[in-house]
Amino acid sequence: MIQVLNANDAALRLDSIMKRIVMLSGRNLFGVVRQGAIFAIQSSSKATKPGSSGTADGLAKKYKQRPILTSSARHGFFYEMNDGKTFKSESQITLMTGARILRQVKRHISKVIQWWNKKENGWDYVAYTGTPENEKFRKIPHYGAAKVGWYGSLGKLGASVSGTGENNAGRMSRMSILKTPLESGVKVTNMIDYTMKTSPQSASVGIVKAGNRMSKIYEAELRKFTKWIY
Repeated sequence: MIQVLNANDAALRLDSIMKRIVMLSGRNLFGVVRQGAIFAIQSSSKATKPGSSGTADGLAKKYKQRPILTSSARHGFFYEMNDGKTFKSESQITLMTGARILRQVKRHISKVIQWWNKKENGWDYVAYTGTPENEKFRKIPHYGAAKVGWYGSLGKLGASVSGTGENNAGRMSRMSILKTPLESGVKVTNMIDYTMKTSPQSASVGIVKAGNRMSKIYEAELRKFTKWIY
């Protein structure tokens, strides 16, 4: 079970673990910080919605496509006209309510595609007719962008950056590195603004998991040095 801390507390905990590793093992400061940063970035990506994959390409198909739902009063009722155009009605059209319109209607469309309308800041729906254009619209542009926002800059630490899908990793993730004989640090900025709305604890969870992984990897070594010192 991962104890969820705020990002600052989690970072202080990880910093303490890494300093202890350096002090007791004599390992290179930046090398330890680099490894901790990579672990934190990878875990933060996995903790970012949707799904539990650490990469955009690793996402399940349902996270790469907009869902198809049944037409209803909530989503709207859609109809295809004889000329091939579609339109939406807030209520279902019947002979009693729209006989003139029904004479021009080819069919009632029972399925809709759900998508996020940024301008309206809410869910919106379009008719699903199964055309190639429809299928193209179903594909979510830049799927997994929030995950790439974490690991997209791993290349600056000499780590592999892959599975980014259609996302521009360099634009979505920014990294600054501090490396001196006495002090080292890595700062990652996820440039996808909605990450903190959909996954507000992703950074904290990632940093906590990184601390746990570092402790586990160096546990035997730290125990040996601790025993030697005391």
